[in-house]
Amino acid sequence: MAEQKNGLEGYFVTKGSKKLRYGYTTGSCAAAAAKAATWMLLSQKKIEKIDLLTPRGILLHLMPLDVCFDEQQASCAIRKDKAMGKRINALAEDEQRS
Repeated sequence: MAEQKNGLEGYFVTKGSKKLRYGYTTGSCAAAAAKAATWMLLSQKKIEKIDLLTPRGILLHLMPLDVCFDEQQASCAIRKDKAMGKRINALAEDEQRS
């Protein structure tokens, strides 16, 4: 199965000689899940993707998971991007070496 494009393709940060790809935060996951659940509750339709504009102006395309809704309530989850943790760990390791 092909990896879903999330909008961060082509975004990188360079630290020393390392090229690290961007990730998205827990806050972005929470905001996207809240937006998706609200949309599904109001429309009473399941959605396959939700768009979220980050404070940096990057448009994310995220997939709601564990979707559950009826006329009264809705919930879903957004999987956290692993790149953010790798980027933070790599930057912390470089800082410790300095």
